[in-house]
Amino acid sequence: MSSHITPRMTIEEQLSYWKWDFTSLDLFSSELAYSLVFENIRPDRVADALQTVDLTTLPDYFLLIQIDDYSFLSKRLEITREFFQKDLVVNTIRTYLKELRVSGFAANLINTDRVICFLCLEEYGTVAVEEFLMGFVEEVRRRVRLHTSYTLSVCTSGRCTSLSHFPPMYTRLQQALDWTFYYGQGADLTAQDGQVVSTPVDLQQHYSSLLAAVGQRNEQQIRQRAEQLFQALGSAKLQPQQMRVEIVRLIHRVESWCVQCAVPEQTAAAISGPCAEQVLSSQFFFGIRALFLEFCQQVAHVLEQYDPNPEHRFKMPVQAYISQHYSQPIWLEDIAQAFNFSPCYFTQVFKKQFGVTLNQYLTQFRIEKGRELLEQTGMSVENIAYLTGFNSRSYFCATFKRLVGVTPNKYRQKIQSLEKRT
Repeated sequence: MSSHITPRMTIEEQLSYWKWDFTSLDLFSSELAYSLVFENIRPDRVADALQTVDLTTLPDYFLLIQIDDYSFLSKRLEITREFFQKDLVVNTIRTYLKELRVSGFAANLINTDRVICFLCLEEYGTVAVEEFLMGFVEEVRRRVRLHTSYTLSVCTSGRCTSLSHFPPMYTRLQQALDWTFYYGQGADLTAQDGQVVSTPVDLQQHYSSLLAAVGQRNEQQIRQRAEQLFQALGSAKLQPQQMRVEIVRLIHRVESWCVQCAVPEQTAAAISGPCAEQVLSSQFFFGIRALFLEFCQQVAHVLEQYDPNPEHRFKMPVQAYISQHYSQPIWLEDIAQAFNFSPCYFTQVFKKQFGVTLNQYLTQFRIEKGRELLEQTGMSVENIAYLTGFNSRSYFCATFKRLVGVTPNKYRQKIQSLEKRT
């Protein structure tokens, strides 16, 4: 043991010797905070634990406070300074509590972007508590902004009357703060805001029209298509990490399309790689939207440099559109509008690129899908007809025989016979 430290020295004196600006209050506050929210505290020692932060009664409310975009801001700081910057928020809360003469304590939740504040508000009525908390949060925000660029999102608990109330309430507040991904910076939330139901979303329907806009280097269309895509994602309310993964998948699909359009693989990867990394680390929905829009604009610029044939970028988006919509009626006016072409010009370009008319290509495509279903499933011919975009069984059978040479039933029998032989 160093000669500078004796057994009689207090914990606080020792901590002050070892660490700058770190006191026993920091230690005990964090310990008590974690003990409460994880119910890791002996009931017979609660009073002793509360005494370490100068409390005589169990807190009945708490605030979970997120330092918005903290992961980005902290990257610009040394590890030690990162801690002190976050601790500034804790000390601001402590100072304000003393001024108000309100019992409570604040703690730094280490290795997270959050701090926590427990409050003893038992003497307040329900309405008075709500008013107090609203004013308290706004004043803490104001004071923090005097010293840092931080914005704070705050989630307020319901009343907790026993130790067992804290862990489930903490979980609900964490879930609610996760949804600041969509709400944005400086959100005010309650435990109920974490009860969000996600719905499935199909990005394929936006993919082809987005590719068309990028391929045509139409800035207005790129913005419009990207906005439609993110409106669909925002409405679905996917879990934040799931949403990031969906966008990264879409980025890699666009990257593959670039390579097919004659862009060198290294060049395409140099655009998509950094964007995907930033998307995965981005804390907010609006930030990912901006990243993806910038990515699409970069792709459009690269295509202009490397693709010698502008019309080459037409074919694959159209194929993607038809692959997505072939089971539904596809009208010339609709598909032309999706690609920002007039019906007449779309017809001309389509015939030049595919060598057949839109109707001829659609019919061939649908019959090919019908053949696959006949070979791979036991579906009835009628069901296959409707699944492949035909409005009747008889029309499907007549078209199938005209293009394949036999009826759907005979084709299926032929395939089954060949399989038995092999």
